[in-house]
Amino acid sequence: MITKSNANRHTLILLAWTVACVLLRAHAANSFFLVDQRHDLSNAYEGYHNIRAYPPVQEFVPSVGALDAVDIWTLDLGYPSTNGAGATLQASILSDAVNGTVLAESEPVVLPDNWDGPARFVLREQLLLEPGRSYAIALRVLDGDTWGIRNYGELFPSYPFGRYFIGGIAVDTFDIWFRTIVNFVPPFLAIDPHRTLRWQGIPSLPYTVWRSADLSHWSIAGTARASSRDFSFSEEHPDSGALFYRVSYP
Repeated sequence: MITKSNANRHTLILLAWTVACVLLRAHAANSFFLVDQRHDLSNAYEGYHNIRAYPPVQEFVPSVGALDAVDIWTLDLGYPSTNGAGATLQASILSDAVNGTVLAESEPVVLPDNWDGPARFVLREQLLLEPGRSYAIALRVLDGDTWGIRNYGELFPSYPFGRYFIGGIAVDTFDIWFRTIVNFVPPFLAIDPHRTLRWQGIPSLPYTVWRSADLSHWSIAGTARASSRDFSFSEEHPDSGALFYRVSYP
């Protein structure tokens, strides 16, 4: 599932295309976050367990070909709960839930004493994924107090696209509380001598190309998809006047 914000925020950049192929750069919208996969009903947690004693691994299947961060609900299990000690945690993305290789790791996240809620684990760099393939999230405590992870799925719906492993054992009735996050950064548009628009994007996402003669009235020129970061779009153009283009998602 992908969350959508106001379409105006998705406008990436404008360019003018004349007979001389002059490129005009304009203001690009700010980046925004897409939630791809999620199992995050509010206050729907049904249980928890100790991360150190039973390392958690959660499978997921992306629909978007990139990943920047994961949100995970964890909690302080120290006794007493307010004892002045927090913990440092780190998330990893695995190629497979069982003996998978580590594809990426997050920056360490320091959580305070008595914590009980979601935290964002940001990967050191954007990770390209293959949509439709199974991957896994692993979480570990690097330092600090006894720490737990929230899960649910018996009374509330479970995550339908992956299994949950507690200490290496698959559990059918529960999944962790999590979200997978993609940071959508507006790409820079360029034009080549053959009048083809080119930009770097996120594989698997459909980009819409818009055209206008006056920057007020826009029509769809077409769409572009790519299996890599390299996107391109071209069409026939009139011999006079100027056309302005912008690229957006969706």
